[in-house]
Amino acid sequence: MLDSLFVRNFRLFKSLEIERLSRVNLIVGKNNSGKSCFLEAIKIYLSNALPNVLFEIINQRNEFWEFGLQEEGQDIRDYENPLRHLFFGYKFPDINTEGIRMGTLGKFPKPALHICTKFYEIISLENGQLKLEIRKYRGLPSPNFIETGMALEVLYNGTLINRLPLIKPSKMSLLTIGSSLLPTQNIKFIPARGTSDFKISLLWDNINLTDLEDEVIRSLRLINKDIKAIALIDNKRDGSNQRVAIARLENSSERIPLESIGDGIAHIFDLILALTNAKDGTLLVDEFENGLHWSILPKVWNTIFRLAERLNVQVFATTHSRDCIRGFKQVWEQNESLGSFHRLDPDLENGAKSVSYSLETLSDALDMDVEVR
Repeated sequence: MLDSLFVRNFRLFKSLEIERLSRVNLIVGKNNSGKSCFLEAIKIYLSNALPNVLFEIINQRNEFWEFGLQEEGQDIRDYENPLRHLFFGYKFPDINTEGIRMGTLGKFPKPALHICTKFYEIISLENGQLKLEIRKYRGLPSPNFIETGMALEVLYNGTLINRLPLIKPSKMSLLTIGSSLLPTQNIKFIPARGTSDFKISLLWDNINLTDLEDEVIRSLRLINKDIKAIALIDNKRDGSNQRVAIARLENSSERIPLESIGDGIAHIFDLILALTNAKDGTLLVDEFENGLHWSILPKVWNTIFRLAERLNVQVFATTHSRDCIRGFKQVWEQNESLGSFHRLDPDLENGAKSVSYSLETLSDALDMDVEVR
């Protein structure tokens, strides 16, 4: 479990530090203050910057759009590569300079993750095999060179764990040189737009007919106390092979789509499904309050705190909602050692800065109607 975090040169963060993190962490701030970036940083750090995670993150922000302008087989120039969006200022750092760094603070910090740029050269050996070499500076190519360009290197505590050449779009996801052998955490992420039907099906199948399925049903009853059971049914009518969540209600033979009950219950379904699947890992939730009425938020937070401790899950959530903050504070009061609250503010020098609240200062701010979002 992360007890702190520092982030350097990632997206809008030139430098960000949060000194105290807990079991359940709520992050607030204005638009473009870095809340979603913070969740992305945690996902990258805990996954050791695996290439599929980097691609997934830029794809969720539609940052692959320039690839669509490239003709088949055309080289993409370094400054057009969508992975540049991960770096501060939306551009790759100079070769052999500091790139993205992430790690923990404190007396016993964990090893840091470093993502930087290098020149590479692919050469042909006498036996016909290809070899990738890293060069300090771009100069005259070797006699047997085939291709030269820039690569991302991922280092963990100074040890190389991945190298990703930044070349043609058609090859970009296929030419990962090396592979991280480090164990990555069990990470579940709920974006602001919600979880895809495909991922929901996978999450449901993982807990179906287990005690954790009962936890999902119990959570849905926070909104509709008559929900008796849930099943996922193939929706073959539209040819998508997607599955639809169907609810059975008490004292009724009717089966109805879960989403027809409302957006709130669909969001809780996503939320608790992801949490129960994040056992011994991490849950990231962007815009926690989506679809939830203010009156239900304390009960939802109580479920989050209880299951996070039971299943050994660390939770990071963002919100714009004052009602969501009040609900969090109400449950935090009963579980003071398990929670932390942080506000991200824009900062001209470092991109963003963190302001951490104790339970007492948050309570005082809410009681005095001081803006904390």
